[in-house]
Amino acid sequence: RMFADDTNITVSGKSIKEAEVAVNVDLNNIREWLLSNRLSLNLVKTEYLLIGSRHNINTLEEQPRVFIGDEPIKGVQVTKTLGVKIDQFLTWDSHIEQISKKISSGISAMKKIKDFTNSDTLKS
Repeated sequence: RMFADDTNITVSGKSIKEAEVAVNVDLNNIREWLLSNRLSLNLVKTEYLLIGSRHNINTLEEQPRVFIGDEPIKGVQVTKTLGVKIDQFLTWDSHIEQISKKISSGISAMKKIKDFTNSDTLKS
């Protein structure tokens, strides 16, 4: 078996409809290539992220309809790519929040064990 993880495609357009058409054409080409090479796509893990300004995203009348074959692809507001969480406005807020929680948890754990270990162990 062969696996390819974290594959991304990027499209842009002057309108949301133009971008929707472009991404669906690209996804159809990818689907055809996968089929001809006897490879499969995990549709459960497949998602799309629409990136734009807060104003443009919040004033959309409807979300783009993205498909691979007849299967709709779910849109998300936050995704993780190459280990970094980004949102539809290209901010790292959720990534920073996640890292802050990890750091806070680590500090809390060190405070709990400080009386039971020496300072060299805590520093390593």
